Amino acid sequence: SGEVGINSASSKPSFMTEVAFFRPKGRDKVTLTLQISNFDLYKGGNGSSIVLGTRQQIQSVHFRGIFLDALLFGSFLIMSIYHLGLYIIKKRDKSALAFSIFCLLVAIRTIGFGESTMLTLMPDLGWHTFLRLVLCSFILCAPALLSFLHHLFPDDFSRKVTTFYEVIGVLCCLLLMFPLRYSSH
Repeated sequence: SGEVGINSASSKPSFMTEVAFFRPKGRDKVTLTLQISNFDLYKGGNGSSIVLGTRQQIQSVHFRGIFLDALLFGSFLIMSIYHLGLYIIKKRDKSALAFSIFCLLVAIRTIGFGESTMLTLMPDLGWHTFLRLVLCSFILCAPALLSFLHHLFPDDFSRKVTTFYEVIGVLCCLLLMFPLRYSSH
């Protein structure tokens, strides 16, 4: 999906899920060679197992993953828009805004990993921008959920603890502005 290189300048990172079909010609053994270079991400490399099967089996698994990503993305996006509408109607209800932000962050993360649907839909996004966006959405999920719970149950969730996690989340996202080979540790 990317381009293998001998250094950072000659390689192009990517997370795209690839599906390839082949038919061995009269051989008992098949040798698969993966060419992987990683100069950008601390724990980069092949992210999941190679799946072998018939064309129909592989397509079924791949399309099921895309369908599930799209279903979850759409569900969380609709919940986000709905709760944003509730916040606009009732400005005093900040729990609706916090839940809307949480749902949007989960929606972004959903299409970022798995079948990498985001990169398929937006191939010009750029790998570094994509990874920062998905990592920030993951990092900020906990503070957004805590903010939602604090606004919903102010007597049970401390504002100081919620603010602490919000600040830590924002600082972690700011760290991602550094080159990913350093900030992904």
